[in-house]
Amino acid sequence: MEKAIGIVSLDDSIASFHLTHMAVRPEPYRNKSDVVRYPAWAYSINTQAAIWRKRHLVTLLRRLGSMSIEAFELRGSEVQNRELTDSQVHVTFRSPGETPLWLDTDPQKMNWTIPYHNLVHRGKWNERYRDFLSHRRLPTENPL
Repeated sequence: MEKAIGIVSLDDSIASFHLTHMAVRPEPYRNKSDVVRYPAWAYSINTQAAIWRKRHLVTLLRRLGSMSIEAFELRGSEVQNRELTDSQVHVTFRSPGETPLWLDTDPQKMNWTIPYHNLVHRGKWNERYRDFLSHRRLPTENPL
């Protein structure tokens, strides 16, 4: 995580550094062998774990106004793809392999910068993670 923060602090064109991987084919980013850039796609803006440049995120939130997370991702992606693709980029560390569309099936997800767990599905705790939650003394009752 410290390395990602360092990269963001040195490159003003980075709007966010994703700490998970997406099911899109990333592009090389500048001269960095371990960092890739996400191309414009339907979820260029998403709420997966990331380090955001505060200025970019706050500007986008103010511009779009109050809305659901799903609407923010879709409308934010439209703005990003239409107006900001070249000036504000979204990057991540290079993935060791292809990332599947359904992130929960990725065998590499435990090796991401922040290990990925799909704890909630359709408003209910995912039963596969009951032991994970209990072990960490987190609530196991319905989250909603």
